[in-house]
Amino acid sequence: MILKDREYPLKAQILEAVLRRLPTGHPQKERIENELGITLAGYHGEQSINYYLNFLPPENYLIMHDLRLKSPRSDTYFQIDTLILHPAFLLIIEVKNFAGKVLYDTDFRQIIRTYQNEEKAFPDPIAQVNHQRYRLQQWLDKNLKHTFIPIQTLVTLTNRQMYIQSSSVDSDIVQQIIRSEQLSSKILSLAEKYSQEKLSMKDLKELSKTILKSHTPLPYTVFESMPLAKDDILKGVQCPNCFHIPMQRTYKQWICPNCQLQNREAHLYSIKDYCLIFTPTITNAQLRNFLAISSRHSAKRLLQSFNTTRSGTHKSSSYTLPFHQLPSFQKKQETEG
Repeated sequence: MILKDREYPLKAQILEAVLRRLPTGHPQKERIENELGITLAGYHGEQSINYYLNFLPPENYLIMHDLRLKSPRSDTYFQIDTLILHPAFLLIIEVKNFAGKVLYDTDFRQIIRTYQNEEKAFPDPIAQVNHQRYRLQQWLDKNLKHTFIPIQTLVTLTNRQMYIQSSSVDSDIVQQIIRSEQLSSKILSLAEKYSQEKLSMKDLKELSKTILKSHTPLPYTVFESMPLAKDDILKGVQCPNCFHIPMQRTYKQWICPNCQLQNREAHLYSIKDYCLIFTPTITNAQLRNFLAISSRHSAKRLLQSFNTTRSGTHKSSSYTLPFHQLPSFQKKQETEG
């Protein structure tokens, strides 16, 4: 049973919004496109294991994707791609979507990937997932009193066309690094190995509630992560059909001078972009600046036309925008793709 599904990454949504609003030829555009590609490759790789997890009997397994928990002994956080709860054991799955030829270097404990005639080294995924196990055990010691339950780990490789080698014959590597096609059978074999129940399903469900309550999404601010200025972002309402900026405002609707689309709610897509790129709160003046409209009264009517929460009075008023209720360019792009 999936208790927490994997959502389309917020980081990807932010990068896509920025890319739509950068001028042609902007010097940071290629870097942002590369970062977006890496983010989406990881996401699609993680998504691909869902097919194999569907073969598990749902009454025996609780599955949570994309967790970020605070360490009980410091102010740091640790992330888990997939956590599976079973009455006899817990399983951490670290998902890797490597392309090309991959060598697991057992001497220096690293991954060396050869792709498009370029070599790149990556940290040891086994060490990475074992460290996650250590930190999860610390978290359980604090939150799960007087009960010990084994924690197992797997590194799952999702790219079917990847070729993997090891620099030595090591049974631990064979046991811990698998392809996604092996995932369901590997988990079922663990269930056979760990047959003694440590927690009832009722206890597991209580534990899962505690985990989900403790989950803290990773924040991402593009201006802190990239050499990008706020003034680089193009202003104006963007056409939800052809992505031209700006659309023109007429009586109660927006018209695109490029594709002639007429849309009454085109501003909502751009307000969603404002939430992603800047902040989910906005003033009347900030809205006018971002949408490139001059009338304070028109901006007020736009803010009052959907579900905003107002704080402050008069010119000091600010509005909290309903991020999850606003339409997304990304959803449209997914449909077209």
